[in-house]
Parts: sequence; structure tokens; C-alpha cells
Amino acid sequence: MTRSIRASLISGTVVAAVASIAIGGATIYLGARSSLHRQFDEELEEDARMLATAVKATPRGVDLDFEDFDLQDFVPAGDSYLEVWVGDSLLYRSPSLAGHDLDRIDTKADASEFGWARVAGDREVRSVALVFRPAEDPDDPGSEPPGYSSDGGSRDVPMVQLELARPTTGVDVLLGRLRALLAAAGVLAGLVAAAVIAVVVRRSLRPLDHLAGEISRLGDNDLSATIHLPAAPREVAPIVDELNGLLRRLEGAFRRERTFSADIAHELRTPLAGMRSLIEVEVSQPRGATEYRTTLEELLGIVNRLHSVVETLLYLSRLEAGLVEVEEREVDLRELVQSSWRVVEARAAERKLDVRWDLRSSVRVLTDPILLEIILHNVFDNAVSYVDDGGAVSIAVRDAGNRALLRVSNTGSQISGEDVGSLTERFWRGDRSRSTTNQHVGLGLALVSRIAAILRCTLEIDSRAGGDFALTLSVAKPPR
Repeated sequence: MTRSIRASLISGTVVAAVASIAIGGATIYLGARSSLHRQFDEELEEDARMLATAVKATPRGVDLDFEDFDLQDFVPAGDSYLEVWVGDSLLYRSPSLAGHDLDRIDTKADASEFGWARVAGDREVRSVALVFRPAEDPDDPGSEPPGYSSDGGSRDVPMVQLELARPTTGVDVLLGRLRALLAAAGVLAGLVAAAVIAVVVRRSLRPLDHLAGEISRLGDNDLSATIHLPAAPREVAPIVDELNGLLRRLEGAFRRERTFSADIAHELRTPLAGMRSLIEVEVSQPRGATEYRTTLEELLGIVNRLHSVVETLLYLSRLEAGLVEVEEREVDLRELVQSSWRVVEARAAERKLDVRWDLRSSVRVLTDPILLEIILHNVFDNAVSYVDDGGAVSIAVRDAGNRALLRVSNTGSQISGEDVGSLTERFWRGDRSRSTTNQHVGLGLALVSRIAAILRCTLEIDSRAGGDFALTLSVAKPPR
């Protein structure tokens, strides 16, 4: 099933918005409930302390005086409940309790404690309990102060517990209305948020639809076209830039592939024409054994050249397809350079070249010696082939920290600095300046470049027409 970015964005954003609204609503509700309950408790405690003033201590004991209070809420049909205890003895029970007891709350002296209690009919009410010593009755001035006897001794005044309870009906009604209001507001806000988010996401993704339209208009025969989105958002602009860069790279790759067949045909046509010409001359009239042998040797040279081209192309194809296995191990770069030079040593001596060595230190590298040897053979072959007669070839190995540097240079370069970037392309040759085009087909440095990339080596080429041609290869050393 195809996954829709638009649907994912809308659904995810709506879920986040609804969750935020729900969390906000729950926070508001919990805050309001806590505030209302706290206010209810404060009022309940205030009324309890006011009723506690009606409890007086007299020489005869503890008495109640509710004459100054309105006790309409404590009648049998009332919704307020009151109990007063002196120790374990019940001093007063409001008629509203209908003979039932409140759940007594354990609390400390001179302190108040809140709790929930159940009355007749299992009605849940909020209650507060006060434990205190009653004050002296001011209407009995002849009596002794509480806690003292006439002879100066002390007497005990019992502790009184007053418990007042009321239902939270008003608070529950307000909270119910608040829940309904928050639920309605949350649903409405969720619907509005979903509609707004859908519009915003649709408009935000519109540049992607335009981008898809621009891509669909690209033809498979013309990759030079570019994608234009004048009002592209900042998030889409990098995609457009990368796509245009990809189109440019694809155009270059297709252009090279289109010319590849022509290059192969050009490289094979000349030797095949030479072979055909030699054979036609030989079959035109009878020849001696010596002439036939000479012709066969020439044909063998042409065949060897064709074989070299085909083998190199096949190896390049395997490299680019990732079919060549790399087996890294530690090798001595100086020894590998010296052994690889022996392949071209005779040619260098034949051309009377001045070979300058700078191998002062032995440097060990971590690489595939077989692939690195192929690089060295091609680099040395190029240096010996394109150096001017009697010129100089310099070979140096350097230790550069965690890398080893191999630099091979030769005099008499006819390659300008502008053409250096083309040297690693297949079949590219500076035919205007090279006199050995019958020996090279422009695949050596292309092969060197591909192998260097596989071995994670850095390849740098510098050239100045009429000056030196230099190639520097950086190879990784084993980790310490």
C-alpha cells in the first residue's frame, strides 16, 4: 500500500493537536477542580471553627450554646451534618443524620483534618474534623476558670472533637458543566484544527506537485533541461538543486556512453583495417616463407594490441560493476615500486632516460598489492612512453603521517593544465602532442583512476605543457 505524506502529515498533526487540546483541557479541569475543592474546604473549615465557638467549658462539664446560630441546614431534611464528641462520648448529633454516625476522622489536637464520609443512603459528603479544648463560658462569671480549681490546683478539661460534613453538590454541578464545556470546546477546536491543518498541509505540499509536474515534462532524449520552481520553499529548494545536479551528471554520463561506442569503433577500426590490408597484400600474389613470417609477426602485434584493449575494457567494466574483490594487507611500498619498475626498465634504458630515485625510507601501506601493482605498471608505462627522448623520470616515496605518498613525474609534457581533468576519461588522448598513439589507446589513466577510488587512494595529476607531468598517489598506512 502506498503511503501518503499528505495523509501522514494531516493525521499526525491532528493527533498532536487533539492530544494538546486534551492535555490542556485536562489541566484546566484539574486546576479548577482543585481550586473549587480547596475553596469548599476553606469555607467548611471556617463554618466548623465558628460552630466550635458554641462549645463552652463549665464547672459542670462541656456545654453547647447554638442560640446565635442558624441551624436550618441541620434539620432532618437538611444537607449539613454535625457531630460533637467529648472523648468517646457523643455530645451532639444533628437531626439531619437521622441517628446515624459520621465516620470519625483521626486528627491531632488543635488541628483540622479533611476527609470523605458516608451518611444515610450511602451519600458521600466532605467532612472536616477539629480537635480542641473548649473555652470558658463567659456567661458564668462566678465559675472557676477551666482547668483550675479554687484551691489553685488543676483539673482536666476534656478534648472535644467537632466534625462538620456537607455534600459537594454545588462543586460537582460546576465541575460537570465545566467538563461539558471543555469537551464541547475540545471537539470544536479539534475540528477547526483538522480543517486548518488540512488546508495548510495541502498548500505546503503544493510545490511537490509542481516538482512532480516538472519532472514528468522531462524527455528521455533531452537531459539538458533543468527544473525551475521560482517560489520553491527552502525545504524543497535543495531537492531541486540536487535534481538539477543529478540531471547534469546523467547528461554527462549518457554523453560519454553515446561516444563510447564510437570510441571503441574508432580504436578497433584502425587495427582491423591494418590486418585486412596486410592479409590482402599477402594473398594478392605468392610470397616466400620469410615474407609470410614477417606479415604474421605484424598481425600478431596488432592482435596483441586488440587483446590489450579488450582486456582493459573488460577489467574497467568489472571495476565499475563492483565485481573486483579487494584483499588488503600490509606491503612495503618501496619494494613494490622497485619491483614494478623492472617491467619498463629495459625501455627506459633504450630511450636513455635519466631515472631519479628518492626512496630514502621504507613505508608500509595497507592496500591490495595486486591492484596497486596495476596502478604502478600503468603509471610507469605512461612516464616512460611520454617523456621526451633523453629526458628524466623521477620516482619518490614519502611518509606523510597516516598516509604514504608516491610521486612519479617526467619531463617533456605536452599536456596543458586545462586537459588534466580529461586524462582519466576512457579513450582520451592528447593526439596532437603524443607520438606513441600506436601504443596507447587512452585507457591507462582511466584504469588507474578507477582502481585508486576502489583502494580509497587519492590521485592528483599536475601538468604544464613543455614542463613536467606529475602524478601523486596517496595510500593509507596501517592503523597504529
